Amino acid sequence: MFYITVDSKSLSISPRLKISNNLTAHSISLAVYELESYLEENMNAGGGFIIREFLKHAKGKYSKLLCADDIPTEDCIEKLVNYLEYNNDKDFVFGDAEYINTQGKPLHSTVFKSRNGFNINYSENDLLARFFKGISMLPYPCVLVKTEDLKSININNTLIPIFDMTMWVELMLSGRKIGFTEDVVIRYRIHDGQLSGKNNEKIINQYSMYEREVLNKLFLKITNYEQLKAVCKYSPYIDKISQDDVKYFPFVIAHYALLKYGQKWAYIYLNEMLDDDMKLKELKEKFNFGIKEFRKLYSTPLGSANPLNKEAKLINKILLFIRYPKYVLRYYVLRTKMRNKYSL
Repeated sequence: MFYITVDSKSLSISPRLKISNNLTAHSISLAVYELESYLEENMNAGGGFIIREFLKHAKGKYSKLLCADDIPTEDCIEKLVNYLEYNNDKDFVFGDAEYINTQGKPLHSTVFKSRNGFNINYSENDLLARFFKGISMLPYPCVLVKTEDLKSININNTLIPIFDMTMWVELMLSGRKIGFTEDVVIRYRIHDGQLSGKNNEKIINQYSMYEREVLNKLFLKITNYEQLKAVCKYSPYIDKISQDDVKYFPFVIAHYALLKYGQKWAYIYLNEMLDDDMKLKELKEKFNFGIKEFRKLYSTPLGSANPLNKEAKLINKILLFIRYPKYVLRYYVLRTKMRNKYSL
């Protein structure tokens, strides 16, 4: 068994995993660390940096990544390894995590249950679409991944809260398959001092505002039309191209990111494309999109004025009415009464 711990000068002691004797046939590499660990005095290395260092030494078939706040169950490794061994079509797997307090008492909730909209049957394309929206549903400490796959992708060295999201996106974009087990494999401690705590909500939002730009630029790597359709579902150009039009995929992604979410990287990317006379001509011929249309695009306000948001909101209202007709009708009746009462 090959065992590695990367947890230099951690502020708290990371738990060590118990590995069952019946797993001795498998070689497991372990990276145990916390995001705020220090490889050098007064230096916040961050998760991506530590994983890079870990992968220089990892020789196991699988890699298990952890944080200092994570307490693995005794059969954590066994359950995750057995899942991948019996599901040869999967390349990485997530188990569930149970929330506990600082005293170790259960909070009677798990990650899968608490994350609204999560579905254990999500496909890679379902998850990619949510990542493009900035929604993360995957519990980082619950993952087991093939080491060779982890080494094949870029591990971002600078990101803080979103660095793990870039790994899952990179893996799925490269064709790796994800699996889920409902087994609880981690007990996750909740306390005020952790980076993801409520006390740090403002700084996390600021981090995410910048880091999401990096995450979404990864989608420019898409070369699979089914992935493109999932990510850019409401794009006005999605039905005008096919798998044979891979060279136009980056344009469709950037256009959608600017139109739907107003992302700055997309503006810069489209600006550079249209500044190239040859690309400008191609886009004009293929999509009737040129400088005039580009200026109109980034002059359109985000929110209700955005045609894509209008369509999405209408769909959401219809779905809401189907699920809760009485409550929706009651809401609109009350709103109409209030408007009539206070309108001039």
